[in-house]
Amino acid sequence: MRTPSLIKIIGVVVEGLALGAFLSACSGGGGSDFAALDSTVNGDKIPCSIKEKIPSNQTVKVSSIVGTTTSFNITPSTSSCQIFFYVNGTKVNTDSLSLVGIDSSALLAGANTVRVEASNDLGRDYYEWTVTKNTAPTCAKVSPAAGSINMVNTGTQLFTASGAGEAGETLRFSWLLDGQANAAVAETISGATASQGSFIANASLNGTRTVSAVVSDGLDSVTCSWTVAVGDDCSITAKTPDLASVRLAAVGGTGNYSVTTTTASCLVVWALNGVELTGTTASRTINSIDLNTGSNLLKAEVTSSSGNTSKSWTLVKNSPPTCNQSPPSSGSQASVGSPLALTANIVDSNGDAVTWNWFLNGLPVANPPVVIANGTNTTTATFTPGVGNIGYNSFLLMMSDGYDSATCPWNVQVTPTCTVSASSPVSTTVTVPSLGSTVNTFSITPSDATCVIACSLNGINLGNSLSMLNILSSNMIAANTLTATVSNSSSSGSATWTVTKNTPPTCASQNPASSGHIFGVGAVQPFVANITDPNAGQSLSFDWRLDGSPPGGAYFGISSGPSSSTGTWTSTSGQVGTHNLLVNVSDSYDTVACSWPVEVLRTCAVSSASPSGASLRVANLGSTNTSFGVVANDPSCVITWKLNGTTVSTGANFQDFLSSSMLTSNTVEAVLANSVSTVTRSWSVTKNTPLFVKVKLQSQTEIRLILEIPSPLICLPQMQIRTRSLILGPSMARRAPHFHQSLESATMRRPPLHLVLVRLA
Repeated sequence: MRTPSLIKIIGVVVEGLALGAFLSACSGGGGSDFAALDSTVNGDKIPCSIKEKIPSNQTVKVSSIVGTTTSFNITPSTSSCQIFFYVNGTKVNTDSLSLVGIDSSALLAGANTVRVEASNDLGRDYYEWTVTKNTAPTCAKVSPAAGSINMVNTGTQLFTASGAGEAGETLRFSWLLDGQANAAVAETISGATASQGSFIANASLNGTRTVSAVVSDGLDSVTCSWTVAVGDDCSITAKTPDLASVRLAAVGGTGNYSVTTTTASCLVVWALNGVELTGTTASRTINSIDLNTGSNLLKAEVTSSSGNTSKSWTLVKNSPPTCNQSPPSSGSQASVGSPLALTANIVDSNGDAVTWNWFLNGLPVANPPVVIANGTNTTTATFTPGVGNIGYNSFLLMMSDGYDSATCPWNVQVTPTCTVSASSPVSTTVTVPSLGSTVNTFSITPSDATCVIACSLNGINLGNSLSMLNILSSNMIAANTLTATVSNSSSSGSATWTVTKNTPPTCASQNPASSGHIFGVGAVQPFVANITDPNAGQSLSFDWRLDGSPPGGAYFGISSGPSSSTGTWTSTSGQVGTHNLLVNVSDSYDTVACSWPVEVLRTCAVSSASPSGASLRVANLGSTNTSFGVVANDPSCVITWKLNGTTVSTGANFQDFLSSSMLTSNTVEAVLANSVSTVTRSWSVTKNTPLFVKVKLQSQTEIRLILEIPSPLICLPQMQIRTRSLILGPSMARRAPHFHQSLESATMRRPPLHLVLVRLA
């Protein structure tokens, strides 16, 4: 599709618009040439429509020659119409115009649509032309076939040209000499698709002339031309080099070829492999780039009215030597110290003897690091790289067959040899603790820092470029294989560890059992831990701890065997309280703790007691309350109160007893007990027997009190009897109304059974 590129408005070229067109604007009215179109001023009431159009035919065919302009014009119904033209949908004019000229360059090959639209506020109209861009005819030289010929100035030469046009077109032929009609050239035979012209030369036309046949279809025309040298008769008499075949190097090969003609002004037509070359001089330079691989035919020919003469050469474009190389030219790798063989089998399709040389990084190879071995059309370079060759190396085999040189290249990357320089742990058999949070460290040092490190645990990739691995025991199984590989593209090394996850020792039995244990101050208590370790050959160590610290030797003795340990504890008063006793058992990988929660208690004792005496007498009166109390030496001692062997209460420091609950003789006990001891504080309690008094009125002034003293009291060393008040009954009061109730007391030592105790005044 051709893109329109130029628009002309009233002869002014406006570049950058979408179409190439010649535009003219004409308005009606006044003294204009178009005054008859419309005399209505703006503001009229006439709808816009198209009255006339030019071309009047809807179908138009135009020339294909660029610069050919076709005009399109309409007459609108009113001057208020806005008129715009479009070519294949693209607007031609930006201002309203009734006439445009469209250049053929704005049209596509074949059919095009030119549309005009006219509109105002009252109406709109349009018209379309179908515009066909013509296809120019063709012209072909039939005879002579050569484009350049020679004529004697007295000879006649016939020329034949053929033409072809679109279907239905009538072609016209005309003949020109040097671009103009000339009587020396005339048409002798005319046909629908061919024409023959005759050129009659004379001395006045000596020199180089152009005979042309013009073919026209009425819109476009084309020309076929021959270059004619008019003068003496021409022929080729010799060639240089005078060889049938010439070899040219494939790269940069150049050959000069010439012919000798009878006249220096002869036109020589050169053809290479049947294709006519430009220029008609007697010499020609041929470059190998113009040749096909193998044999080519170069021909120099002189066409003359007396006949044709020619000379030819077979030009052989050399085939450079090639090589079948192993390994391929790219991708070769070698590690330091590892030999790499580069082999080339050389082939020359021309059968020439080939010589070659090896180069490394632009310099001839040397031994070391390269050793060359040659054979018939084969050569091998064995490259054993050293440290100085680390990196990229360029090998080049340069071959020559005497005409061309060719190369076989190799790019060889030399890498350091990757081995394991050091690894940790050094031993390949490793046991690790079973405790999941234990971090187990493995490391590897490659022989070169560029080596890539890859690690795997039980076949699972752990990542690359990790020279140190920290692996949790929780990520391991019972038996593991850990592999660390160092490698580059050409070498590798590895370290492998067989890793056994330890099985910890266990506390098979403890004596006493691991549950709570209590013993008293001063008691000697052995604690025994018996251990089972499923890992044969491991030695166990024992570490005893009391409340997190090693127990003192003064009170704690340790005795250990291969699979058991005994800690003997003699508790002291300073250790009263709760403790955590344990022994940590280690097999060098894992530790198990055998523990005992222990409580050391004091032996219960009475710190103080009330009453302080061991025996006492209490009143006989039943409501009499007698209080007993004890204080224990340790809070662990629980107090139990008993009366005559029967438990009354537990837990209180004090206990009250009513006389009504007692017998005549009683035992009150306070039993203090904890887990390690029991102590009893007891009282002998006698319930008192009351005195019986008989009152006898002896006289008006004396009342006799007769005491009946219980026999148990007779034995008392001294007895004091006090009477606070004397209450007289009604009959006594009547008989002794004037008695005072003041009392006297008497103290007697071993009184008789009858005694006047109180005298009344």
